[in-house]
Amino acid sequence: MDFGIIGAGTIGQGIAGHLVTAGHRVVLSNRRGPDALSDTVARLGPLAIAGTVAEAAAAEMVFLAVRWPDIPAALADVSAAG
Repeated sequence: MDFGIIGAGTIGQGIAGHLVTAGHRVVLSNRRGPDALSDTVARLGPLAIAGTVAEAAAAEMVFLAVRWPDIPAALADVSAAG
């Protein structure tokens, strides 16, 4: 299964680490864009890639790992249809 994670802080990285260890592909995203996540995905291994929020939102299963007040901004560029 492919997973998307919106939010690449401690919680998002922790979820990504567990998913990759279990053999799942993960698209990790944050508000700063994929380039800001190159070190993180390199550490997680080849099953993890950095993507945009829209790319992460298009995954089969999506985790939202942002602070409650940041939800509207985190999802601003994501359509209801994914």
